[in-house]
Amino acid sequence: MMKRIVIILLLGGLISGCGIIRTNESYSFDNIQMSVDNKTISNKGLDIIIVNNSDTIWNYGEDYGVQIFTSDEWLNLSNINPTWAIETIEYSIKAQQQTVMTINWENRYGQLERGKYRIVKSFRDARGSTIELYSEFEN
Repeated sequence: MMKRIVIILLLGGLISGCGIIRTNESYSFDNIQMSVDNKTISNKGLDIIIVNNSDTIWNYGEDYGVQIFTSDEWLNLSNINPTWAIETIEYSIKAQQQTVMTINWENRYGQLERGKYRIVKSFRDARGSTIELYSEFEN
């Protein structure tokens, strides 16, 4: 059921003229973009740059996921720390602004081995619609 909702949301966005666009191993949606600051990549974390080129406010939290590319598919990394928890703080990025978020995954995933990864992060607009953005990086 959830897959159908996501597909419908994505198709709806594409039909209405605002869809997901992939550029340089990053994805954007409706003029909100997320990319990795390549200068900050380590085996313990990195910084992501969030750019809001839209005319609306987007909200996001501390939550994120890391996926690894293996042969032909993306797989979620397993949480190695059963007591790991994330704060439920919500941030807003205003229209036509950008911000940087530092992600330290060492307590959640440990140090990453060499490989091709991507950060997965959710964003919500004022109407309550949620999207996921991805940004790829190599460690």
